[in-house]
Amino acid sequence: MKRWYREAFSAEPLKYLWYYPVEWDMIDEQRGWVSCQFWCRMADPGDGSIHEFKCFSLLKYAGDGLWSYEEDLWDPSEMEAALDAWVEAKARCQ
Repeated sequence: MKRWYREAFSAEPLKYLWYYPVEWDMIDEQRGWVSCQFWCRMADPGDGSIHEFKCFSLLKYAGDGLWSYEEDLWDPSEMEAALDAWVEAKARCQ
């Protein structure tokens, strides 16, 4: 999984996912869970436009500064639309 992640996010256009502003977060100390919704936002393609899609994440704390579980959920069609629009904007700016 780590290899796939590294390869996928080092290729264009995914390597331009630079910003992850958090819209909301929730911490359940009793269970050791952290959940949040954040935006996967692309770098500026050159025209100042914003291209992003939302993601929900659930993390489970294992103790000693380590996490035991992570699950990220996003809508593939939203991701595809954001990436396609970014690629088009980048091409217009070159």
